[in-house]
Amino acid sequence: MINFIRGLLFDIKTNSIIVECSGIGYEIFCPINDIAKLADNKNKEVFLYTYLEHKEDSMNLYGFLSEKTKKGFLGLLKVSGIGTKLALKVFSYYDVDTLFESIEKEDLKTLES
Repeated sequence: MINFIRGLLFDIKTNSIIVECSGIGYEIFCPINDIAKLADNKNKEVFLYTYLEHKEDSMNLYGFLSEKTKKGFLGLLKVSGIGTKLALKVFSYYDVDTLFESIEKEDLKTLES
């Protein structure tokens, strides 16, 4: 398991970033709002909490600026029918506090959107 990564922000793509660490470029899929926060940090050191998804035919690395968001992401993965792509999309639009507040209040309108 790769718990976190610290390295230079090499490139920014639509839904991922490339972090260079010890001469290796890691593609890390991130929530869009985290990518936006990193936009001014190209060629600067960044730190991300990560989750490695290992499937039969692929390995994907997901990254988050806060440990709380990573824990929320992992919590969503426990819900039947929610995979990594959908969980990442949820955290691209909602911060972890808003999401869990909506769940606690059973705010279906927010959750359905």
